[in-house]
Amino acid sequence: MSTDKLRSARGDVVSVTVQPDSDRPYLIALAGHRFSYEVAITPNRDRAALGDLRLVANDHGTAIATADLMAVPVDRLARIAAKHARRDDGEHDRAAADRLSAALAERFGLDPDQAAVSVSSHETPGPVMVPGSKPKGRGRPAKSASFYARVADAARAAATDPERRSIARGVQARAATWPEYDTPPPLSTVERWLKQARALGLYTGPRSRPTHLTHEETDQ
Repeated sequence: MSTDKLRSARGDVVSVTVQPDSDRPYLIALAGHRFSYEVAITPNRDRAALGDLRLVANDHGTAIATADLMAVPVDRLARIAAKHARRDDGEHDRAAADRLSAALAERFGLDPDQAAVSVSSHETPGPVMVPGSKPKGRGRPAKSASFYARVADAARAAATDPERRSIARGVQARAATWPEYDTPPPLSTVERWLKQARALGLYTGPRSRPTHLTHEETDQ
């Protein structure tokens, strides 16, 4: 396909295709050029330089003209290929994998060994599987009916507590002792639990009173 159809400025990089089994491992397409360029670079890391070059017609049957040869941006092709060569080497892959593993371990509270991943620049990225993680916030799995039965039991206990300020606060205090909670859950969360417990027919007792009421107002 002609790169003129991509509405890019002449000379912009359209694509870089890695050909790991080729003597010229990088195929570079530039906007406005009639040919793409298969290139190989020299192993000198101090300065990028081309070691091999082949012109590949973007449209079948295009003949090479002197102007096409004059238009080859040799130094720029070398820099583009060198950039991808650095990305494709093993050290880059290991560094990228280490950064990704550390980020996953921190995000999901995992042991770094549990979040170990591998990265290969020559492979199409797939989904990252994180073992042993528990979803947090949005995306949390739906609660079971047995969970809402426990909420209903806590609400009934709170309703009989003469020291309660509200049903929601009573459930909140009791939920803090449940294995899955290290601290009291937010009152807004408890209110949702109570609403769902009612919807399931598990709790039909007093409704949660506004949490801003005083102790005396609550007992009235």
